[in-house]
Amino acid sequence: MTDIVLVEESQTVVVSDELGTSEIVVVTAGPPGAKGDKGDIGETGPAGPAGPQGPQGIQGPKGDTGDTGPQGPQGIQGPQGLKGDTGDVGPQGPQGIQGETGPQGPQGIQGIQGPKGDTGDTGPTGPQGPQGIQGDVGPQGPQGIQGPKGDTGQGLTILGTLNDPSELPPSGTEGQGYTIAGDLWVWLSTAWVNVGQIQGPAGPTGPTGATGAT
Repeated sequence: MTDIVLVEESQTVVVSDELGTSEIVVVTAGPPGAKGDKGDIGETGPAGPAGPQGPQGIQGPKGDTGDTGPQGPQGIQGPQGLKGDTGDVGPQGPQGIQGETGPQGPQGIQGIQGPKGDTGDTGPTGPQGPQGIQGDVGPQGPQGIQGPKGDTGQGLTILGTLNDPSELPPSGTEGQGYTIAGDLWVWLSTAWVNVGQIQGPAGPTGPTGATGAT
């Protein structure tokens, strides 16, 4: 086996072990020979590492417009733009359907007094109201004219004297009564009724009588 190593342009080192020994032979290089024929192209070597980024090239001519690409995803909401000018008033739209009645609004302020209106027609008679409470006894009226003779009455029976109208029994009989504080209370149909004082005021003093015999 022989190894040849180029040390300088004018020397070659030859290492030989054919005889079992190592020998270094120095040979002086001769003049260069004629250029040989171009050899065959060798196999493509593996790709070398990427070189550094080159400088920016000059702007090329504008290319043709490409086909429209697919729709991209929705972008994020942009900031609020400035308010635009008010547009022209549009035409009158059709009448909408009747909406539901809204809630009762608050009471408005009192308006000014309007002019007096014409007298309206008389309304129908209202229903009979409930029985009012017993009023106070009115003053004594003047003496009325003599009326016709009436039918014979049932008579009046005074059952006794009470201290207060609350002591009257819940019901009674026609012609029966009680005196309370000088007034006569009699039962008429469905209730006790105060018919007034049972005893009139004292009359005037009569004239002095004649002197009796002695």
